[in-house]
Amino acid sequence: MSYSSDSRETAAIERRKNRRIKELVPEDVPVRSDGEKPQFIIIAGQQAAGKTTTQKNVISALGEEPVATYDGDDNAKIHPRHDEIMRTNGLQGQSAVGQRLPPGLHEELIGHLRGDMGGPKYDVVASHPFGRKEHADYWLDGFRNRGYETTAVFVATHESNSMLGIAHRYQQDRDDPTKEYGRWVDPRLHDSAYANNPHVAHYLESTGKVDHIYVANRDGEVLYENHRNPDGSMQNDLGAREAITDERNRAPTPQEIARFDSTVAYMRSTDPAVRTEPVDDTVKMTVDYAEQDHQDLRRKGVAPSASGPNRSIGAALQEQLQDSTVAAEPAKTGEVSGVARLAQSGQTPSGASKVARLAQSGQAPSATGTSRVARLAQSGQASSGLSRAARLAQSGILPAGAGSQNTGSTREPVSDTPDGGDHDIER
Repeated sequence: MSYSSDSRETAAIERRKNRRIKELVPEDVPVRSDGEKPQFIIIAGQQAAGKTTTQKNVISALGEEPVATYDGDDNAKIHPRHDEIMRTNGLQGQSAVGQRLPPGLHEELIGHLRGDMGGPKYDVVASHPFGRKEHADYWLDGFRNRGYETTAVFVATHESNSMLGIAHRYQQDRDDPTKEYGRWVDPRLHDSAYANNPHVAHYLESTGKVDHIYVANRDGEVLYENHRNPDGSMQNDLGAREAITDERNRAPTPQEIARFDSTVAYMRSTDPAVRTEPVDDTVKMTVDYAEQDHQDLRRKGVAPSASGPNRSIGAALQEQLQDSTVAAEPAKTGEVSGVARLAQSGQTPSGASKVARLAQSGQAPSATGTSRVARLAQSGQASSGLSRAARLAQSGILPAGAGSQNTGSTREPVSDTPDGGDHDIER
């Protein structure tokens, strides 16, 4: 059955899809040594955590290698009436466009990158919220089963930053006179991904689903890393889950506070030079709750460790890929991986969690071995467990955009499927 009753529209979508395929597929064919695997790198984290920025930094760091970068949110742009549908449907715009795209679009596009269509297997960098284990399984199994070496990079940040990011991204694009529409994310999808991300990271690290795992902050600095040995074991103790919660509950720096407050000020501006129509009530409420939560983090956040991050995710991945290339060649006597060399020199975390490293140095708090979230809960300082989405619902302003000056009916969030994203799982 056709996804459009308009034959001309269907033909236009097909043309645009073919153009997107050409844009996705690198011009150069990858050249690999014997035994060298293609690489799949997935950037994970709740919506607006900073995945797109991290993905760009990773691509830049990889240099001139023929690497394909995939962002499922861009798939919507193949619809010839994309801009019109986005403007007409307001907060529901991305969902409305998605319902008018051909079925199986994601699988077809990804298939051209990982060799399903008979072409070469390109190195691929993609991003996805990883809101559930099955999302991670879908992505990582799909590439591992085709012979890829897999890497997951989790971007960790407090929920107040990402929720403000959702509102800011939407409103900034709405205020742009050349666009006048934005991509909104239902807070319920954000809250689900935020709650599940640490557990998904632990699942991947503990079950052999991923060959390499990193946790990075929004600035692209590596907070934690672990790598799988040839026998399937991890090089270091499992610590991805705690690294994510540690970073989320870290007290913000003065620079981060200033950046947050500047964004809030922009969102609340009534200057006609900034915007010509009021901000949607749902967007305003999201900003209010994000600010409340950030103020709470400022009061109760945990001071960061003295050592801090020591290298960028781009540099870490460059070294990882160099080591992978060396490993594919005959082993040389006395040669060790870059990670091992740094560990021996004392320049990189051993893989133990921050709490464990503090304990070794004698600086650990009394709740050694307990995550910061748990320690805050024990001290009675933990913030309310009620999600922003629930609070928005209680306030009578539904997350999906009821009461908006924008048109579009209120719907439940688009259901999670293995190939959607910020709205579905593919993105």
